[in-house]
Amino acid sequence: MRCELRSDARGFTLMELLAAITVAAIALVVLASAVRSQGSSAVYQIGSADMQQNVRGALDLFRREVRMAGFGMSAVPSAVLPPVQVPVVASGELYRVNLFGNYGAVKSRVGTAGVVGGATTIPLERYSASACLPGNPAQSFMVNERVAIESALRGLAEVYTIAGYDPVNCTITVSPAVVTDGYEFGSPVNEIRQISYVLDGNAVLWREGVVVADQIDVLQLAYILKDGTTVADPAGNLADLRSASISLRSEMPEHLGVAPNAALQVEVRIRNLDIVREPMIDNL
Repeated sequence: MRCELRSDARGFTLMELLAAITVAAIALVVLASAVRSQGSSAVYQIGSADMQQNVRGALDLFRREVRMAGFGMSAVPSAVLPPVQVPVVASGELYRVNLFGNYGAVKSRVGTAGVVGGATTIPLERYSASACLPGNPAQSFMVNERVAIESALRGLAEVYTIAGYDPVNCTITVSPAVVTDGYEFGSPVNEIRQISYVLDGNAVLWREGVVVADQIDVLQLAYILKDGTTVADPAGNLADLRSASISLRSEMPEHLGVAPNAALQVEVRIRNLDIVREPMIDNL
C-alpha cells in the first residue's frame, strides 16, 4: 500500500491566522461586554430591590408613627409639648424629628380621691378590687416618661414627668408637684412618649437609638398646612398643620459602574391634630 503526498496540500497563511484571531478577539470583546452589561444590570436590579425593601420597611414604620403623633395629648397646649418637633441637629446628624404621643396606649383615669394642687402622688382608677389601670405589665406607666393629666371640666391638660409607678396601690408619682388646684375623679391620664428619628452622617437612620435602616442618603419631611402650603418646621403653624409629606431615599455604594438606589414618597395625614391646643378661658 502506497501513501502519496499531494504537492498542492498547504496550511493557513499568516494573514488568514491574523484575520481569524482578529474575528475571534472581536467576538470575545463583544461577548465580554454583553456579560459585563448583563452583570451590571443584574447587580443594579438586585441592589435596587434590596434598596426598595430597605426604604419601604423604614418608611412604613416611620409613617405609622408620624400619623399617630399627638395621640392622647388632647388639650395639651402646643407651647408646652408639641406633637411634632424639629430640633436643631447635633454634630454628626443630618436630620432629626421628635414625635410625641401615647404610643404605648398606656392610660388611666384619676381615682376616687382626685388630685389637689401641690400633690405629687396621683391616685388611679381601679378596674377590679386588686388591679388598676392599665394593670397589664406590658402596658405599665414607665418612669421618666411624661404624663398628661387632663381636667375634663377645664379642658386643660398639664404635663409632668413620671417619677414612680405603683401598680399595687394604683398610683403614679409625678415631678414637679401638680400645679392645678384640683383634678376631679375620672380625669384622663395619658403616658406621653417621645420617639426620635435621626439620620446621621453615615447614612444610618436611627429610631430611639436602634438602627431602622442603613444606606439612607435622603430623609425629608415637608409639613402641609390646611391651605396647601408646606413648611420645613411646623412649630409656628401647629394649629394649621394637617399632614406631612415624607421622602426617603436609599443608595448602595457603586459596584461594576452602577449604584443601585430606590426612593419613595408618601403623604401622611396626622390624625390627632383636631384637638384643643389652648386652655379654655374661665370668665366666671
